[in-house]
Amino acid sequence: MEKIFSIADLDELKRIRKFRQQELFYLREQFSALQKSLHDGEEEFTLEKYGPIVLLEEKDNLYNLSSAYISKNLFQTIPEEIKEVIIGEKTFYQIMILCNNEFMPIFFVPEKVIKKYPEFPDYLKQWR
Repeated sequence: MEKIFSIADLDELKRIRKFRQQELFYLREQFSALQKSLHDGEEEFTLEKYGPIVLLEEKDNLYNLSSAYISKNLFQTIPEEIKEVIIGEKTFYQIMILCNNEFMPIFFVPEKVIKKYPEFPDYLKQWR
């Protein structure tokens, strides 16, 4: 799991080459859109008080996302939005979970991770 709070976090992911260039470009666009809508221009923008972009990986357990600000498992949450995103030849799901009126982590989950969970199709069908 990787959490993106700032542009520096994206720069670090680029430096260590953990994700493909196309994926990082998409994430940078998402970060920039959040910055434009949430930032007042006073100090360097961070997602600390709004909720990070959380990149889930194969080793992550979607039944226990407490380290990603979710007290329940992913399938017990009510998402604000689920969006299918295709980047190159890979499919991802962007899942936005509103925790309170101001804090909403955005989960970026590769399809190959989701396929390990048989309840995902029902979750997707119910909330999409």
